[in-house]
This record gives sequence, structure tokens and C-alpha cells, in this order.
Amino acid sequence: MTSEIGREETTNRGAAPHNRMSAALADGILRAALDCIVVIDHRSRVIDWNRAAEEMFGYSRGDALGRDIADLVIPPSLRGTHHAGMAHFLTSGEGPILHRRIEVTALHKDRSELLVELAVVPIDEEPPRFVAYLRDITARKETEARLEARLRQQEAVAHIGVRALSGVLLPDLMREATAAVAGALDVELCKVLQFLPGEQKLLPIAGFGWGGLFGREKLPIGTASQGGYTLLTGDWVIVNDLRTETRFSGQPLLRDHGVISGLSCVIPGSAERGPWGVVLAHTTRQRLFGHDDTHFLQGVANVLATTVERVTAAETLAASEARQKGIMRDVLASVTEGRLRLCESESDLPPPLPALGDPIMLTRESLSAARRRAADGAGAAGMNRDRLNDLLTAVGEATMNAVIHAGGGTVTIGADGDTGRVQVRITDTGKGIEISRLPQAALVRGYTTAGTLGHGLKLMLQTSDHLWLRTGPQGTTVVLELGRIAPPLGWIATLQ
Repeated sequence: MTSEIGREETTNRGAAPHNRMSAALADGILRAALDCIVVIDHRSRVIDWNRAAEEMFGYSRGDALGRDIADLVIPPSLRGTHHAGMAHFLTSGEGPILHRRIEVTALHKDRSELLVELAVVPIDEEPPRFVAYLRDITARKETEARLEARLRQQEAVAHIGVRALSGVLLPDLMREATAAVAGALDVELCKVLQFLPGEQKLLPIAGFGWGGLFGREKLPIGTASQGGYTLLTGDWVIVNDLRTETRFSGQPLLRDHGVISGLSCVIPGSAERGPWGVVLAHTTRQRLFGHDDTHFLQGVANVLATTVERVTAAETLAASEARQKGIMRDVLASVTEGRLRLCESESDLPPPLPALGDPIMLTRESLSAARRRAADGAGAAGMNRDRLNDLLTAVGEATMNAVIHAGGGTVTIGADGDTGRVQVRITDTGKGIEISRLPQAALVRGYTTAGTLGHGLKLMLQTSDHLWLRTGPQGTTVVLELGRIAPPLGWIATLQ
């Protein structure tokens, strides 16, 4: 069958042989072309339709010839634009899509949509005809979309992992994770439920997209909800259509939000505790979640589980250290007859006395200035020579330790003549003192280590009335106080 393009070129009996060859060549090109080629006239009627077009759109050539191309393959929402464009070309000779390659949506005979790449070229004759070259790019676009989705998911997992390592608080991480999951899966709703082993229930702790309807109602384990069913099975759960779901009941919260499809998986826990919880993603659209989606959500769940494990271990360690510190505080206060007091915060330190000048930056060269300032304080407090010597000994030991073990710091000296007290406050930004070594440093003569106050702590305790100590990774504060009259030393004075 000769194509319409070639047929009109051979209507005259005197046509040259090369014209007949051109017609045959055109017909052969149309038949053999791998891409769809459609020719329409100025009325938008199909005048040629090759074999590739038959395969792409489902219409035979005989079915397509003579029909308006818009009725065959153009979606209803675009037909008005198509006819307006044809009319514009016929009056102006211009068209916005001509001589360009564009991507558009087309319709199959069964009315399913195709993504096609389209190029339209007008034939310069009167009346004009148009040759359209089309290529089905649906599969390519679907592959690109899957790759882009996978990339978004990988980036989301990496982002959540980085945030987890940054030390963000666990509740904040859970909220950020629900937002990241919703974005990566292109869903409207996401939530995290924590399993409460003692109650055998799930508690909502973080959510995205729920607005004010995200409640704190606990959910039972079992078939009363998707989260409960997920924990019951211990595996990921895909919901294609909640309206026809038979494995579990649809939670009212989901129905209130118009949820249709969803995906959920378990957040692993410890062998002793069992699963930590469940993470769920929901959408109001019909959606078929695939393996990439389930692997992504499980990856997020694993990151959350690892973070929970790390935070739990850190909290356990911190609680243990707090108990150890409390015991140490009580023991040291007892064995030093109340002289040494371990402080947890700045508020535990004594209020400062009126300062005798600005703080002194501690260096080896400024140690003598600190001693002179202390002597001025002793004079203001009315101390005798023995008390002055005790004060200078304590100040010398404390300031020297700050220079040697912390690289310096500041010292502020205050005095109150009415109460006869002198206060020395030394602050540094060193790595802190190892609390476990304080008993030896406080009670054993000559005991020293770079991680403690050195061998001078015992001497400070013997020459001061009170010593407050606050220490941690950000630095140490030592506050010494001496009164005009020395209190009895008791048994600590006998330590050698």
C-alpha cells in the first residue's frame, strides 16, 4: 500500500521515474520506521498512520485514516489547545510546538495514558499537512522516576543518619525522620509508634502531616490497627487499599484523613525488650509500594533503632556516673568533715564575695599577682599571719594546678570584712578532673596525676575552711574560702 505522501506525487501519468522511486522510498520509510509516524491534514484528519503507530496506540491504519487525531490520541483536557494551535498556524504560519522536540501525554485506544516524545514538522504546501514523529517514553520515564525516587530515599537515610550522629535529641530526630520519610516516599502522612512492653501497647510519639488530629491514644497489639498488626507479624506490611483491607481494622484516625494506601515496618529493639516500635507511611492516593520502598523504610527504621540503642546506652552510663558521683560526693564530704563539696551545677557553688578587682588571667608570670591580691583580701578580712599563710598556700597550690594541668584560667579574689572571709574562685577550660581519682588526690599525700588537681588538693583541704569543686569536660571551677578564725581541723590534719 502506497503512503499518502508518495501517492500524491505520482498522480500525473507523466511523472518522472525518480518521482516514482521517491514515492516507494517514502512508503518504505513509513513502514520500516521504528518510531510512530502520523500525517494529518489542515483539518486535523489522519491521512497516514504507520505500523509503529498501530502498535503504539492500538488503532489499525484503517481505523485511524480520516479521523480527527485529537479524538484518537489527545487527552480531552488538551484537545482545545490542539485545535487552537492548528487555527493559529493556518492564519499566521506559526506554531509553538513546530520544529521542536517535546514530551506530552497521549491516549491509547484503551484510554490508558502514554508519555510520548513528539516532534511536528509542517509540509510547505497548500493546504498544509503535518508530519508527527512520536516515540513512547513511558518505560524510560518510569525508570527515571524510580531512580530519582531511590536517590531521594538514599539521601533521606543518609540525612537521618547524619542527624543521629550529630547528637540531636531523640524526640527531635523522630520528628525529622517522619518528615524525611514522607518526602522521600511522596506520601502525605507518616508516624512513629513506640512499643510499651509493660502495657503491650503502642504510643504515638512523632508524626508528620496529621495536624491537630495526631493524638496520643495508645494502640493495642494485634489486628485493631496497622501498627498493631505490623508489630504482631514482626515484618513490613503493605496496604494497597485500606477500604478493602481484611488483615486488620482501619484505625479511625486513618479513615478521618482519607488514607487509602500505606506501608509500615518494625523498628528493631533489644533481645530483652523486644521491638522498639513501628514506623508507618500513609497516602490518600491509590499506591502500589515496591521493594525499593520497603527497603528504604526498613533502612530508616534501622537507623532509628541504632540511635535509640546508643541513646539508651548513654543514658544508662550517665545514670551510673551520676550515682557514682553522688556516692563520691557524700563520701568525700564525710571523710573531709564537710570541707570538700562536689557540685553538679553553677548554682551549687557559693555566691561570690565582693571582688577586689578584675579577674586575673593565670600564667606562670601572673602567679605572684594572684598571691598579692590574696594578701590584700586577708588584710580586708582582718586575718592574722597564720591565716594569711594558710590562704597564700591554698592560693599558690590552686593557681599553679590551673596553669600546669589546664594551661591557665582566671582567678577572682573577694573579701568580706564584716564576716572576716576571703573567697578565691579559679576557673579553667581544661578537660576536667577524673572524679574516680579524687579520694586519692584528697587524702593521700604526694598522690598526683595529670587528670586531677595534682598533689596540692590535700594541702588545699588542710589550709582552707571549705573547697567547692565543679568539674567536667568543659573545664573546672574551684572555690576556696577561709575565715578570719580557723575551724578545728579534726582528724584530716593527722593525714601524712
